[in-house]
Amino acid sequence: MHLTEEFHDVNRDLIDSDEDVEVVWADPPLVATTEKDHHVTCTKWTKAHPIEQIVGDPSSGETRRTTSKHGLNVTFLLLIELKKIDEAMPPTYVDPLNITAMACPALPLCPLAITEAERGIPDLLKRVRAVFEKVGLPYNESIVVRVTGCPNGCARPYMAELGLVGDGPNSYQIWLGGTPAQTSLARTFMNKVKIRDLEKVFEPLFYSWRLNRKSKESFGDFTNRMGFEKLQEVVDKCQGVPKSSSRYYLKLFTDKETYEAVDALARIENKSAHQLAMEVIRNYAASQHNGKGQ
Repeated sequence: MHLTEEFHDVNRDLIDSDEDVEVVWADPPLVATTEKDHHVTCTKWTKAHPIEQIVGDPSSGETRRTTSKHGLNVTFLLLIELKKIDEAMPPTYVDPLNITAMACPALPLCPLAITEAERGIPDLLKRVRAVFEKVGLPYNESIVVRVTGCPNGCARPYMAELGLVGDGPNSYQIWLGGTPAQTSLARTFMNKVKIRDLEKVFEPLFYSWRLNRKSKESFGDFTNRMGFEKLQEVVDKCQGVPKSSSRYYLKLFTDKETYEAVDALARIENKSAHQLAMEVIRNYAASQHNGKGQ
């Protein structure tokens, strides 16, 4: 393989090909085109890559690109390859909070970390979802959450709607004001909030958002419109959030024996019976998508 210019791709090895390729520096940094088929490729799969088992012959021009949100863009796939991917990745319900959330590695891998991020974000997202349910926000409501173990902010918390930045052991700065598309910067809302006290901040903020938001207003836009002074007053004066009348409990639509069985299973996963039941129902609904249920 002959290259017109040397380069190093940190994500993949050099393209495995005997054809001449031209390297073009652009955004993303590495874009290569083959002289034979002129397919633009950022990274080209090889037969050593696990995805080859799904998409077939990697020499047919398949490409992939990883987005800044940890998404995967796939191009140049044949219809039969799309079918293989669909079969290998059956529909499964994923909490919308998890789709845009991001955390840096932090402890124990990063020497700069002063508190948890990657290891702690699964539990943090469950706590955010639990607060959503408590204040009456719909199950498909979402915000952009980013968590980092130190002020370096490798997971980009400074553009998140809710950013948690480690500022001490088991302690975070809370940043608000980013937007869903991360097109504006967040600002520091509170300092030195212990992880055990996060609900004391989340509950009044999300409850106020539900009560006072404009139509389809995002959480980030809401916090900017309200202003931090007003939001701080909401948090300081909060005496507890009333349970939403829109929340439904298993006890209302199942027999006691079933409820107790589900509740016991939920406790093992540190969830409420309601949360576990909703996960089961959503996963079942997703599995039936396009008549693919088993």
